Amino acid sequence: MLANIFFFLFTHFTAGLLMTTLFISLQEIGRLFFRVTTLVGVFLLVFAIFSKPFGNVNFQILGDGSAADGNFWGQLTYLSFILSAVILLLYNIATPKMHKFLLSLATAASLAGVASYALAGVPVAEPTTSEMVFPVMNGLAATFLLGSVLGTMITGHWYLVQHKLSLTPLKVTSMLFLSSVFFRILVLVIGLAAINKAGLQMAITDLLSGTSFNSWIFLIRVGFGLAVPLIFAFMIRSSVKIRSTQSATGILYATIVLILMGETFARYLSIAAGIPL
Repeated sequence: MLANIFFFLFTHFTAGLLMTTLFISLQEIGRLFFRVTTLVGVFLLVFAIFSKPFGNVNFQILGDGSAADGNFWGQLTYLSFILSAVILLLYNIATPKMHKFLLSLATAASLAGVASYALAGVPVAEPTTSEMVFPVMNGLAATFLLGSVLGTMITGHWYLVQHKLSLTPLKVTSMLFLSSVFFRILVLVIGLAAINKAGLQMAITDLLSGTSFNSWIFLIRVGFGLAVPLIFAFMIRSSVKIRSTQSATGILYATIVLILMGETFARYLSIAAGIPL
């Protein structure tokens, strides 16, 4: 389970970070920022792949297996993230003219990895379209949340050494982070509605009861992993508007810890209880 959680966090952090950087202007913040973020991404991806949640890397399965095989999706996940890491390394030796193309390509590869990872965890051998869509949407929501908070924190640190930097990059990333919290909450509500529609009201009652271990994990996940970060997101946004970048960065330290805890608990519930929330 630990390997699965580590892999989830590091890969989704990276995919979301890359997605966030696509909205930041190279001309406004400089190439060094993108070198730092992409190399952070490479480090996280390498560390994630070595955790091997799907066993050893064996791409032969991609040719021999089928989409109904969970191991097929696991190996496709490896391939996608390895490809993303290679592209990120190429990005750091390429000319600035290739900036947008290579960054977009690496982001696309990592998002494909997020989708494959979500499908690898679907317990049904031949899932329906709806059974495939929600896990992918849930994975993308987690990616957006994790990556945007990390991207905003790195951007905030940039202002500690470049005081004359335009506020636009931090305004953009803080808005992305606020949007990501709302999107994550929306996906959570959709997930609970889907569980209720499937006739599993007892599962929801148990999650909200506060009488079982999983219910406490869920309540902490929602309270500290979503509700408090939503409040902090508004505080960060307000701090950025008045150019109080140090305050925004300080709040981000606490926020990233809470979100890390919340998404770790969410992944635990997904693995232990089969509830992707």
